[in-house]
Amino acid sequence: MPLLDALSAMIEAGEVELILPQIIPEEFARNRDRRGFIGM
Repeated sequence: MPLLDALSAMIEAGEVELILPQIIPEEFARNRDRRGFIGM
């Protein structure tokens, strides 16, 4: 996913900061191990 790779690189370089409700990372962490989930 080129767009996500670019966004990830920009975040790591400190050029972009994502502001998300806390529930978003919590849900990704909770669902990461679910069968069939395609995550990062």
